[in-house]
Amino acid sequence: MQNKTLVKLFLFIFGFNGCVNLYSQKADSLLKVLQIYQKADTNKVRLLYKTGFFFEQEGNYSSALYYLDQSRELSNRLNFKDAEGLAFNRMGLVYQDMDELNKARDAFTKGLAVFKSAGLQYKTGVSYNSLGNLEETAGNYNAALQNYFYYLDYAEKENSPTDIAIAYNNIAIVYSDMDDYKKELAYNFKALKIREQLNDPLQLAASYNNVGVCYQYVENYISAIPYFNKALDIRKKFKQRKEMAAVYHNLAICYKYTGEDLLAEKYYNEALSIQKNLGLNPDIALTSINLGRFYLDRKDYKKSFDYLKSALAIADEKKLLSYQTDAHRALFDAYELVNQPAKALFHFKKYIDLRDSINNVEKSKEFTRIEMQNKFDKENAVNLANQAKKDAVSRQQQRQQKIITGGVCILLLIVAGFLFFVYRSFRQKKQANIIITLQKKEVESQKHLVEEKQKEIIDSINYAQRIQRAILAREEDIRQIYPQSFLLYKPKDIVAGDFYFFESTADYVFYAAADCTGHGVPGALVSVVCSNALSRCVKEFGLTSPGLILDKTRELVLETFKKSGQDVKDGMDISLFAKETYTNKYSWAGANNPLWYIQDKQLKEIKATKQPIGQSDSPSPFETHELELQPDDSVFLFTDGYADQFGGPKTSGNDDKFGKGKKFKYKQFGEVLLTSVALPPLRQKEKLEEAFEAWKLGYEQVDDVLVIGIKI
Repeated sequence: MQNKTLVKLFLFIFGFNGCVNLYSQKADSLLKVLQIYQKADTNKVRLLYKTGFFFEQEGNYSSALYYLDQSRELSNRLNFKDAEGLAFNRMGLVYQDMDELNKARDAFTKGLAVFKSAGLQYKTGVSYNSLGNLEETAGNYNAALQNYFYYLDYAEKENSPTDIAIAYNNIAIVYSDMDDYKKELAYNFKALKIREQLNDPLQLAASYNNVGVCYQYVENYISAIPYFNKALDIRKKFKQRKEMAAVYHNLAICYKYTGEDLLAEKYYNEALSIQKNLGLNPDIALTSINLGRFYLDRKDYKKSFDYLKSALAIADEKKLLSYQTDAHRALFDAYELVNQPAKALFHFKKYIDLRDSINNVEKSKEFTRIEMQNKFDKENAVNLANQAKKDAVSRQQQRQQKIITGGVCILLLIVAGFLFFVYRSFRQKKQANIIITLQKKEVESQKHLVEEKQKEIIDSINYAQRIQRAILAREEDIRQIYPQSFLLYKPKDIVAGDFYFFESTADYVFYAAADCTGHGVPGALVSVVCSNALSRCVKEFGLTSPGLILDKTRELVLETFKKSGQDVKDGMDISLFAKETYTNKYSWAGANNPLWYIQDKQLKEIKATKQPIGQSDSPSPFETHELELQPDDSVFLFTDGYADQFGGPKTSGNDDKFGKGKKFKYKQFGEVLLTSVALPPLRQKEKLEEAFEAWKLGYEQVDDVLVIGIKI
């Protein structure tokens, strides 16, 4: 009697849906209660589940799995579907923590089946979310997306804004893993919009940070900063110090690339201070590496070495392979800059060894990911085959039903002649419906085919964009040579006819803005030919004079097009700028595109040779111009897309019948450059973008846009 009373009192005090809540109890207390409570009912199911949950939180996975399985088995015997599904899902989470992904997938799938069979819509959706998280962890991105979209579908059916936002957020993460930042940003904004309506501050902070990180990935630091600041305000309000440090670190990166060094230094140190206070060793290593590189760029070698060595010590102690690699690479760069070749070589060898180790690990992960994806595809094919069998059985049953119906109709026809006419009318209507249904299916089939073809075309163009990007230099590499420069590049379509060319040798650096015939896919194909020809002139033929480079490029381009056996008149206009590395002498040559430079607050122009890189009626050598440039002069290379953009105020006097407006024109382009030349380069780029977008507002972009600015 005393034992039963003790159990009832325990259940009353701690409650779990009126029964138990054991989150804060010690493991031995939970086990004592289980020994006392012998009745095999739903309360026992919940006790077993909570015991397993407690052991999971303690990291005792074997005990957690034992009690969760006991809860699952008892709930199955009691037909307690809700609890059985929860037990399967919790077991899946435990297996996932143990990195046993196959067992985790099996548990999640069984939990999903239980919830589906019981008609528990909301928990079915949550199970899909768990499976999506698992597949994302395994690198099976297609499977992850499929499960997250199932989760989204159930969340929408249940009209749960919180879950819809979580689904959007998780889908965005997968697109980030797939380097599809455009879709990632779109889904982050969808999640943010819902969370702003719900006014959930912590979820809002997560969405603000996600949007900021997405902009950071595409190097749009100006857009990222406001979102990071919004996230930081919320993190401060709720005193989330670890998350504050992460936002400080992101802000520091943004301010570094926008040229605001004091703010970058401040936020790096804010992040590092919190990380040290909380003992976050991996974060400390990462921030120290970034601070080391920050000071290295500013030639403060003492501080740079202090931070880099500190980062390496932490990475070595904690065996943080990735950060060990980054620290050795940074120390190699630092020792090379201070002319200590022996130490530089030591760190370079360490970097190579560690990089190879990481590559081997990544290859192993990729092989595992491919294997798991194949397994998923096979399972999916089996499911489709099973569904096809079910559909065939259903159709057979329908055919049998039609035969029975026909027999009844014949019998009724014999009994009453007039029913024959009713039956005939019914059959005619039914036949008409069948025809309409078949026509509808045919239309839907054709629509699906068109959508598939369109997707294939878009996928091909997206892949072409990745190939085209491979011929373009990274902006961070350009800034190593021209730290005071900007690059405004806005393709009209996914791929572009405009491209920028950047190449360096031991003695020269070449930078060019090029405009190939057309835009979109045709222009992109021509750009690959022309970029390859420029690279061959510099690397293979060793040419250094811009005029001679353009002469040889024309020869190589014409030779390439000649192989087609057709009269191809495509080519490019280009503005090619060259700098001698050690003497700081500057030279330039242009094909149709001029060079502008601002000196003593005046905009000056050097005219190009009036012929393209390609076929022309009377070709002549391209002229090389030696430039007399002074410190603080600004040089601009560009194509015609910026000045040729239609837009401006929409008035009847300005718009033609197609609503194209007026061209921006070169005069107005020059005025924008003059008014913004005193600003830091990235801010000047922002001013150019603002002027362009304000003019274009309400109109379509008519051509690719490329503007390069270099402050001497």
